[in-house]
Amino acid sequence: MEKMKLAWETKNYEVLSSMFPDKLTYLESPFLPPFENSQQIVDQWKKDLEKQQDIKFDYKILHEDESGCFANWSASFLRENATVSLDGIFHFMLDSENKCTYFKQWWVTK
Repeated sequence: MEKMKLAWETKNYEVLSSMFPDKLTYLESPFLPPFENSQQIVDQWKKDLEKQQDIKFDYKILHEDESGCFANWSASFLRENATVSLDGIFHFMLDSENKCTYFKQWWVTK
């Protein structure tokens, strides 16, 4: 989660890419097809973060066990001179190298 925070707040795509193995399942939305490699994730993040400024990200781990981790997260940023606030849930699983092999998120805009 600290790497996620660093990647988002600083728009550090190298950190983002390092979080994922070559093959994974990454669901940006439960209603869209999953991304299956880190380059697809980085490409999407570049589009999403292009207009975001003054990004703040926070999180709280809700549950963690062998089936994965659930975290509540919040983010705020300026986009086109308006403040955007998000609140969401991440569900993710890590491999033995602490790389994220499964990622799913839900979020709402406040």
